Amino acid sequence: MLGLAYEQKSMFEEAIAEFQKAIALSGGTALPIALLGHAYATSQKKDEALKVLDKLHELSKRGYVSSYRIAAIYAGLEEIIRESWAGIDYSLVRDTAFAPASFSSTIKTWHSVSPTFSPA
Repeated sequence: MLGLAYEQKSMFEEAIAEFQKAIALSGGTALPIALLGHAYATSQKKDEALKVLDKLHELSKRGYVSSYRIAAIYAGLEEIIRESWAGIDYSLVRDTAFAPASFSSTIKTWHSVSPTFSPA
């Protein structure tokens, strides 16, 4: 998505506009909504990012929402790491393919190599 490239270049207004287009084109699926939330979070738009987290929570009642994407929004908000891990563990209750302990280890590894989980 073009929005990801804009976000990587810290062109947040352009990224937000692209993610909003993607949401409209997808019919409101979780992935572009989560990407929008991360763009809001990394551009210091905390209130908007928190609204997206609420929206994703509502969507998770009807279908799958990636725990990785939820954690990425928390990381973008620079919330306390403990709270981010709590968010991941909560969402893993529905994800039977992963054990919470092993998934947390995976996220900790990604924290050191992925720009999504690195401080801005």
